[in-house]
Amino acid sequence: MTSEPETMTRGSAAEQGSSITIVDPRDGSEVGTVERAGREQVALAVRLAQSVQPEWAALAPAERAQMVKAAAGALRADADHLAELNSRETGRPREEALAGIETGAATLEQYAEVGPLHRGHSLRGSVLASDYTLSEPRGVAVLLTPWNDPVAVASGLLGAALVTGNTVIHKPSERCPHLGRLLGDILSPCFPAGVLTTLTGGADVGGMLLTEGAVDVFAHVGSSAAGARIARAAVLTGAHVIRENGGNDPLLVDSDVDPVWAAEQAAIGAFSNSGQICTAVERIYVHEAIADDFCRALAGEARKRNESGIFAPLVDRRLRETVHGQVRDALNRGAEAVEGGAIPDGPGAHYPATVLLNCSDQMDIMSQESFGPVAPVQRVGSFDEGLELAASGRYGLAANILTGSIGNAQKAVAALKVGTVKVNAVFGGAPGGSAQPRRESRGRLRVRAGTAGRVLHRQGGAHRGARKGGTAMTALSEARGLTEWVPAELARVAPVVTVVGDVMLDGWWSGSIERFCREAPAPVVDLKRREYAPGGAANTAMNLAALGARVRLVGLIGTDDAGARLRILLDDAGVDTSGLVTAAEVRTTTKNRIIGGDQVMLRLDDQDGEPPAGAVAAMAAAVPAALSGSAAVVVCDYGSGALGPAVREAVREHSGGALTVVDAHDPCPWSELAPAIVTPNAQEAARLLGVSLPTAAADDRAALVTERREELFAATQAGAVVVTLDRDGTVLLAPEGQAHRTWARPASEKQASGAGDTFVACLTAARAAGMPMTAALDLAQAAADVVVGRPGTSVCSTSDLVQYLGGLSSAVLPLDELLARVAAEREQGRGIVLTNGCFDVLHRGHTRYLTQAKQLGDVLVVALNGDDSVRRLKGPDRPINTLADRAGVIAALSCVDYVTAFDTDTPVPLIEALRPDVYAKGGDYSSQMLEEAPVVERCGGVVRILDYVPERSTTAVVEKIRTAPATPTSAP
Repeated sequence: MTSEPETMTRGSAAEQGSSITIVDPRDGSEVGTVERAGREQVALAVRLAQSVQPEWAALAPAERAQMVKAAAGALRADADHLAELNSRETGRPREEALAGIETGAATLEQYAEVGPLHRGHSLRGSVLASDYTLSEPRGVAVLLTPWNDPVAVASGLLGAALVTGNTVIHKPSERCPHLGRLLGDILSPCFPAGVLTTLTGGADVGGMLLTEGAVDVFAHVGSSAAGARIARAAVLTGAHVIRENGGNDPLLVDSDVDPVWAAEQAAIGAFSNSGQICTAVERIYVHEAIADDFCRALAGEARKRNESGIFAPLVDRRLRETVHGQVRDALNRGAEAVEGGAIPDGPGAHYPATVLLNCSDQMDIMSQESFGPVAPVQRVGSFDEGLELAASGRYGLAANILTGSIGNAQKAVAALKVGTVKVNAVFGGAPGGSAQPRRESRGRLRVRAGTAGRVLHRQGGAHRGARKGGTAMTALSEARGLTEWVPAELARVAPVVTVVGDVMLDGWWSGSIERFCREAPAPVVDLKRREYAPGGAANTAMNLAALGARVRLVGLIGTDDAGARLRILLDDAGVDTSGLVTAAEVRTTTKNRIIGGDQVMLRLDDQDGEPPAGAVAAMAAAVPAALSGSAAVVVCDYGSGALGPAVREAVREHSGGALTVVDAHDPCPWSELAPAIVTPNAQEAARLLGVSLPTAAADDRAALVTERREELFAATQAGAVVVTLDRDGTVLLAPEGQAHRTWARPASEKQASGAGDTFVACLTAARAAGMPMTAALDLAQAAADVVVGRPGTSVCSTSDLVQYLGGLSSAVLPLDELLARVAAEREQGRGIVLTNGCFDVLHRGHTRYLTQAKQLGDVLVVALNGDDSVRRLKGPDRPINTLADRAGVIAALSCVDYVTAFDTDTPVPLIEALRPDVYAKGGDYSSQMLEEAPVVERCGGVVRILDYVPERSTTAVVEKIRTAPATPTSAP
């Protein structure tokens, strides 16, 4: 990234111009003075942001997401300091300030998650043409944020803007400049220089920014008047404007709710942060049937807050005068104050929680934006009357409904022209909340708002499947170990993958069990939540999309609600569903799990028999267009009958040079395709071999399929067979050579489903992008490890893998922690294998050796020579990679359970402490030649010498690199 000029302070640029003095609204004491940014600082900040933006945008989305996630951690680390400043500048209670900071950190994490998933879509015209909509960052973004929830609101805008590749200039409110400056000082070091700059000042600084033609987007959260001025000014420069303006949110209380509970909700909505929240409850319409009880309870809630002595002040006396003016207007027009309504004596800007009865929509307190702890109440004769009044407001942020009637709730959603309708709640909603213009809610769509669309038209055919060569492909084709850059690079390559298969909708219905039914000895599940996710081939497509692939899906669904829901979920994830055939005579397959507590009680399957011939023919007809230009095709055949001869012939005829992966309950019918990879599970492989594996251990199953690999290759005609062993990992069989094993990481028992789909998706994407088979297999195992620890049907995203592999990079365990973990493993009856070495530049000899070592026991510990130890053994120019880098690569191998380090010349002290059951060493010498052998045997272990792979050594690899030509002749 370009370095910032020395005249610019990183994270803050308020060095000239007049100053801002802030006083504590609780007691009037001075908090401090902050300088306003001048014209020069504003121009410099814009130039800097503009200069570094192309380089920032060029980073992989997953890399940007990791930095945004790191920013969330930085927020939490400095939460106490931020909360203290928030309280001093705005009077906000410390607990509420801390909650706002946690919300901000969580929001940054959410945008780090969804950001890499935001990509363009494809639309095919003719068979040989494709149009792609590309989502690109807008450029330089100016964020203008308010004072009332300064960290949470700013974090939402910052996360969305930064993760999509925009550079940011943040101008916090002039009422909390110290906090805004501290926020910049905390967050900006998480990003390259110039990506995030903070400018402090008032409306004058905002005005200067509005005249800067290099600014591409303005995002404003605040008053409608200010938002309108910004929108008018941006017309002159052509900048895009994102506005979240307008309060005056209504609360409508129906006649069928508990009035005391409703009053508690109203008090939370009206009085939290002394009403200084843009989505606070500012006008209340209550059904006359419960109005007396409701008003009495609401007055009591206000009184409790006023008598507590800790009710927060307003931000300053100017705002207090505005709020009190609205209250006086209401009282003059006939309202009655049953609690509060008067300015208290003493310092600060305190104002009491106030309840006004007999209000009408002609009063300013009901019709204008208010920003204070006032709950004005109007009685209504019916729900419909209250709904008409609630919908009559000019502002469009949110509305709140308390009702026991589903029909009334649905009626309210249709009638209220606001961004967010909250039913039986007064707070909540996705980050981004709601927005002005009216009836627009952003939530995760802030990510979309931070990008601009472009269209790429590609006329193809001649280069179909030719995704070899080039910088990106070379980088992945040389990947041996797994580090964070691998999934990020995979997402950047973004191979085109077509999925053809049986799609379904997975349902997860969860609730509590507290009794048994009378008519049968069966538990009663009181359902609390229904969640749905794409399953089967649709889950494979979802996982491919989450990993950055451009995905097309061919499948069969009905015209029912399940089919519509499935298509929406896929479209939202960026999957091209133009090949998803809809047939009226077909029912969409659904599999609903009923969960009581943390236990799956049963699964309800709803599916047709063999689909009608017309529907199958339509599905086969969709295959050619879907396969055009694809680098890979995944077949997911679960035996529904849809993937019969017609579909198989279409795939065979039109797959061209695409990588073909078959994930089928019975892969034999697909042998005519001679697929590159088939992925049967252990039971499916056993059926092919005509044997039973009801209780076989992992090693026994792996040994069996390895010994009988020729039969599996004959049955499938595949180039490679990958047998999945569920929680025991996988075994890769090639026609010749040794089998390659992966091992699953231990995971807590969850109601997980679809880890096999994740595995197949990641394996396919990695191979389509050019990764070596064994490295692709290890990456796929890592992806499966991510999802198997989650309940339900889930996907593994690029950011998930980056985070997972990043966690392994700090994998060196200190000796005391290693000994504790090994002791726990021994208590479970597991055998411990230890090996050691430098492992400086990982190569095929290393991975083969470590795989063999793992098979000698249950737990493999790899002890790495420290950097000083390597220098003593190999010379002053070694190691090539530091201990941390070597440990990260080794730990990412699924065969390795623990990594530790030692700085002595031999591992003898470590062996004496660890007392392994097996000590493994590679080479062409006997155990008698090893200094470690007597120590191992004295500790009760055995020494095993493993095969040496000829012509494979780190020294040889390093020498080859040093003597290679400076410019490569071609990509492999």
